[in-house]
Amino acid sequence: MKMFFILCVALFVITSGCETREQIMQEREGDKLAGSLEAAAYMAEVDNIRRLVAEKADVNVKFKDGGTPLFSAIQRIPAERNNRRLIQRRREAIRVLLDAGANPNVERNGKRLIETAKEGGDGEINRMLEEAAASRTGL
Repeated sequence: MKMFFILCVALFVITSGCETREQIMQEREGDKLAGSLEAAAYMAEVDNIRRLVAEKADVNVKFKDGGTPLFSAIQRIPAERNNRRLIQRRREAIRVLLDAGANPNVERNGKRLIETAKEGGDGEINRMLEEAAASRTGL
């Protein structure tokens, strides 16, 4: 019984300091919509991205690390590229961001978004980003 009580107290202490993903992102980015958009893009939550865009979230917001929502959206491509369902959802998330005006011609730490996306190895996403980049530069 004593061990059960100790475990319960330990569990309470551990979980009482936990914050929600949105709270962490808001604190990190300083803006509720920007933090929520970063989290939604990272998780490829297409419906949440659409909702945040409708709420006027800035799809080109620069985060403290120099990234943008598009950088967040491409981050998990390497881990998901072998899962057809997840990569399809990621493609759709990127498409929604691009349709909302997200700029694919951005850099973070001296590396272009398109170069970073190519490391993920998904040809369809790479084509989508390259076409959007070319159309925005007038090439």
